[in-house]
Amino acid sequence: MTNPSVFTFSALWREIPAIARVMMLGMVLITFIVVSDFIRLLQEPGPLKPGEDLYVHIALLVMVPGSLLAMLGFSFGYAYYQLCKRNGKTPFWKNS
Repeated sequence: MTNPSVFTFSALWREIPAIARVMMLGMVLITFIVVSDFIRLLQEPGPLKPGEDLYVHIALLVMVPGSLLAMLGFSFGYAYYQLCKRNGKTPFWKNS
């Protein structure tokens, strides 16, 4: 028997607005491209030379996955809060 206070991933996913779901899928693709391009840069022969190209790669490596994590956190937090409201439950951050 499952705990009724625990929401499934699919219930949370359905609660997220459609535009946010599309944006998250796009951000996952962009994150994959940024990370794979950085790995390709590291695998090039010779030492890495500090310069604009390296700095842009490092900035993208921090900002793109970071924004994806933030989008995931806000979206699933919103979905969780909405499901708690609808089911008359208290969100975990209000229990203390």
